Amino acid sequence: MTSDVVAMCFDTTSTNNRTVKGACSLLESHLNKNLIYIPCRHHVHELIVGGVFSAPFGPSRSPNIAMLERFQQYWPNIDRQNYASLSDPRLADPLLQELKSSTVSFLKSVLAGRTGYMPRDDNKELMKLCLLILGESPIDQSVYRFRQSEAYHMATWMSKVIYNFKIYLFRDQFHLTRHHTELCLFVSHVYVKSWITFQSRVMHQSMTCTCLKISNVIQL
Repeated sequence: MTSDVVAMCFDTTSTNNRTVKGACSLLESHLNKNLIYIPCRHHVHELIVGGVFSAPFGPSRSPNIAMLERFQQYWPNIDRQNYASLSDPRLADPLLQELKSSTVSFLKSVLAGRTGYMPRDDNKELMKLCLLILGESPIDQSVYRFRQSEAYHMATWMSKVIYNFKIYLFRDQFHLTRHHTELCLFVSHVYVKSWITFQSRVMHQSMTCTCLKISNVIQL
């Protein structure tokens, strides 16, 4: 059986992919041959958005992220009918316009159940907030009802994105930095579609080329 092993799929943790004593290296040593590395797509996507978040805001050394904690505490004071979508001069760029159109069409198709993919509740919230950021209404609601801002953890990338979306939407009521705009541009135009796409093998496609193109427009 060992002669048939040609590749390995693994989480992108240091215990697995360490050069010397990582599980992958030890497995190759045990089999006495090189294997094809197939990192878990789920963890790869988490690393991407984690890096994008850390670039402007810096690494967090505590489970509690001060900015998100303040917003969570301020949430009861937010007027949830008073929000504003993404506004930035770079939105006139043809590439971003193309990405927006593609993302809006894709998210509405998923939410309408036309793709065969049934998203979890947190993914639904992510997609609906993304549509609001892009100036669109969720397909099943003319007036969106924002969910209570729930607990977060620095290791949970989706909570960071959801919080960032909300902070930006309510920027007239809560302090905002330009970093929120940069993060919203990238996540709404590139990342959300890729994240939802990769979870369905039928819909999965590479986002590498798109990321390279948009990096010339958005600089974190």
